[in-house]
Amino acid sequence: KIWCCLLGTHQLNSCLGIQLSASDILLRQKRNWVIETFTFDEGYSGAYPLYLGRVNIKLTEIHGPGVDKEPLNLLKIDNKTAEIWVMQPVDREKHDQFKLIFQAYKKEKGDINVEMGINVDIIDTNDNEPKFNNDMYEVTIEEAPSQGTELINVTATDRDSTEKNRKFSFSIESVSPTPQNFEFVINEEPDSGNGTISFKGCLDHEKAQKYTLIVKATDHGQPKPLSSSTTVIINIEDGNRHRPVFTKQKVRLQGVLISRLQVTDEDTRGTKAWKAKYKIQGDTNNNFRIDTDPETNEGLLYVQKVACKSSFTLLIQRAFENIYFAQETGD
Repeated sequence: KIWCCLLGTHQLNSCLGIQLSASDILLRQKRNWVIETFTFDEGYSGAYPLYLGRVNIKLTEIHGPGVDKEPLNLLKIDNKTAEIWVMQPVDREKHDQFKLIFQAYKKEKGDINVEMGINVDIIDTNDNEPKFNNDMYEVTIEEAPSQGTELINVTATDRDSTEKNRKFSFSIESVSPTPQNFEFVINEEPDSGNGTISFKGCLDHEKAQKYTLIVKATDHGQPKPLSSSTTVIINIEDGNRHRPVFTKQKVRLQGVLISRLQVTDEDTRGTKAWKAKYKIQGDTNNNFRIDTDPETNEGLLYVQKVACKSSFTLLIQRAFENIYFAQETGD
């Protein structure tokens, strides 16, 4: 007979949920049947040790992870009472199940005939927030990209085991300085953990050379969603968006040569008779002066001082001669 629930063959088959005779069981040496499964929530925050339950079978020595294999001493099984206890917290992301093995034996001879199993399943709780791959992201772009241009990608991961706790969404929590006439947006690639930041509107370097975004990843776990954030810096380079414009210039005219007056004289070049002398008439404020070029005999007309008038009429005479030249100057 086998020590399992009750000692009879029919009771043994019922306990194991199989249709085998006692002789079949004796022939199946080292065969493993799971006779009980317990569950433990990794989010349990109470006192330890924690009672899980009792196995309705006489136990021999039990082996397996959590008992005599790593992680050691996490589970405690009382061979006399068949009670199972959890001795410390368990992280499902490291251990999702513990499979324990014990031996059933024939009472009369004590021969070991079959291995049986007890499973302890760890229930996932939302104990991991999504985490970004980088604490900070940074990109530099020109100020004139097309609306909707992808600026930068961010990536996050959540270590929780089940999909309901592992799934998360991105959001832009803040932008500094506050955008004017445009906005940053983030689009998600489903089930990839990637978010792409783009913009709507027009980026203008003259309004801001840098924007600092706080991007948040929030999971969908219950009862309380968990989240983390990262910083994204977007630098805006000045683009060629403006034509150069002339502004009012201040020009210094005093002493500027404005005209060379040419004369012809048949006298011998370089003699006193050949040399010309010039005189300005009509310039009552002495705004101009005229000198003689000793090499060419030309009259060199200069601005002597700046006046508010926009035009002048000057009469230029060569000395001892009639008027040879009259010239009107403007702006």
